[in-house]
Amino acid sequence: MAEQKESILDDPMSFGRSRIGGDLLIFNFTEDKHGFDGKVDIVINRGVAGESDIYLSKVELAAKNQGQHLCKLMVTYCLQRAYQIIRRGWMENEEFLIEPITYDKKQKLTGDVYISTMARHFEAAKNCYISSFEKIGFEHVNAGFPEEYDPDMQADGQKTTRENAEIISQVLQFIEVDKTSAVVNAQSHSQLLVPEFGYQFFKEGGFFFGKKKTRKRRKKKSRKKKKKKQTRKKKDRKWTDTTYPYRNITARDAIKDFLRLRKLAQGDINPRSTIGNSAVDYGTEKARRKTKYRNRSFVELWKNKERREKMLKFAKRLHKLNNPGNIHGAIRSAIDLQWGTVNTMRAAAAIHMYKKYNATRVLDFTAGWGARMVAAMALDIDYIGIDSNKSLKPGYEKIIKLLKPYTKSKVKMYWQEAQTVDLSKVGKYDYVFTSPPYEYLEVYENMTNYEKKGDRIRQPSSSQKIKMEDSAKFYDEFLVPTLKNAYKHLPRNKYICLNMPDIMYDKIKKRWKKVTKCEDYSIVKRTGGPTGKDNRRGKELIFCWKKR
Repeated sequence: MAEQKESILDDPMSFGRSRIGGDLLIFNFTEDKHGFDGKVDIVINRGVAGESDIYLSKVELAAKNQGQHLCKLMVTYCLQRAYQIIRRGWMENEEFLIEPITYDKKQKLTGDVYISTMARHFEAAKNCYISSFEKIGFEHVNAGFPEEYDPDMQADGQKTTRENAEIISQVLQFIEVDKTSAVVNAQSHSQLLVPEFGYQFFKEGGFFFGKKKTRKRRKKKSRKKKKKKQTRKKKDRKWTDTTYPYRNITARDAIKDFLRLRKLAQGDINPRSTIGNSAVDYGTEKARRKTKYRNRSFVELWKNKERREKMLKFAKRLHKLNNPGNIHGAIRSAIDLQWGTVNTMRAAAAIHMYKKYNATRVLDFTAGWGARMVAAMALDIDYIGIDSNKSLKPGYEKIIKLLKPYTKSKVKMYWQEAQTVDLSKVGKYDYVFTSPPYEYLEVYENMTNYEKKGDRIRQPSSSQKIKMEDSAKFYDEFLVPTLKNAYKHLPRNKYICLNMPDIMYDKIKKRWKKVTKCEDYSIVKRTGGPTGKDNRRGKELIFCWKKR
């Protein structure tokens, strides 16, 4: 065996920014440097409430290197490195400056990993991760996350058990054990060896493994013909593909996203977080893309060959700039930049508001795409939703069915116009939170034209173009009557909160009353776009009325 080297030599680690927040440690192992091909991604969340300090987000090992006892070796090294960075701190450059976190018995470090693998590999993967976390002084805690069996099949109504499952998934959570300062210091400053092929075969006294390996006779098992399993790896699309580029969130993706949202909801959640969006898109993305913006939906624009080719030309430029880029992602970015966006509220923002106003049962009289429902389910609070867009009903049922095993929340939906619902019969609620239509800026399926019923709805080009004299009946027949009715059945000292543009509030207060307070709501604004009232670029307001 060659002389042991310090970790700084052939260091496989690099830094990046995680899309879910925190610093990303990227470990790339190559055959020419380390004797095998593998990749590990670890997200470090430095003291962010509700987030695991160490999140093992990706573990990949080349097929040719599988079955060679390399996974535990690789994962253990990466976790040890992450632990040392957290405890000792790190300065790569001005961007990646990590302050050390000292050991505190009352605030121990936490870790987690989401396993989703073939049933025959599940136990091996689980044991590998538990063993690797134990190496850095963490213990596995039962956080109440059950095993999931083929969530895609379950979503289609097929019954799946552990015995016949093809895919098994589970969230594992860990917490640091009690340690002395001497032990922590020794762990933080111990010399690590960059894993190389051959280290996994060290005998007694080796670095990673101290136990002597013994051979076990394999029992002969009857071989049964198995159906050829479909690959779960998502393939990038081709430029010639004429199908609309939906996100196509799978059931497994949605569950994973929701479980992470539930975990975040336990602490001080960042309202700007996009976690939870995948769970929403799982049910309602396709309906959202049919929404008319500037008199055309994105689906309609896509079907227009001339408009589509112009957009694809731009997408190819984006793809070239981001080389090696993803074609599917480049097309979606080009659509957003050229055709605009029909956004949904972030579930994290809704959770922030629910917690701030101590909501236990929420009324949402313009339910929209489902973000506020998903937020309520993540907090285990009850939700009453109302929406006139009946085409959303299948999507909502899809989300509710999928997430029901992971929440205690009770959801009740009414598919009719909000002003027609008898709120005295929907049950008690202690918080009203919604984002009503921005008049006719976006026209949804089954949307009523209050101004001229039967005629084509005229749409403004942006929220900045909504005029004070427009859309009187929208407020007189729909929004203000619904507000008054919701206020009537709201308990005293509780709040109604609406996310909307300033101009809409100005119209409401002329017909009802002034707000008690306002909250900020961060939005995505294009660079150089209009700043709006009071120069609030990238920010809207949430207007709140307190019942006296």
